[in-house]
Amino acid sequence: MCNIRTRKKVQDGEKWNPEDEEEEMELFMEARKLQTQKDEDKRVANMQKITGYIFMALVLATIALIMIVYFSGR
Repeated sequence: MCNIRTRKKVQDGEKWNPEDEEEEMELFMEARKLQTQKDEDKRVANMQKITGYIFMALVLATIALIMIVYFSGR
């Protein structure tokens, strides 16, 4: 896989060096891993937010049910 930066160096007349391509590939893989981690963190945060909303809905429904039972018994 020949990336853009390596191609640009070759076009500018610099000698092509396979080590440059390996270094670029390592940087690309590191960036990809960081992006994957960032996406995973975002997904976990969204799941926690949804779980919080569900919990609050259950609490409010329980309070409403208790109030209905309490006031209907009077």
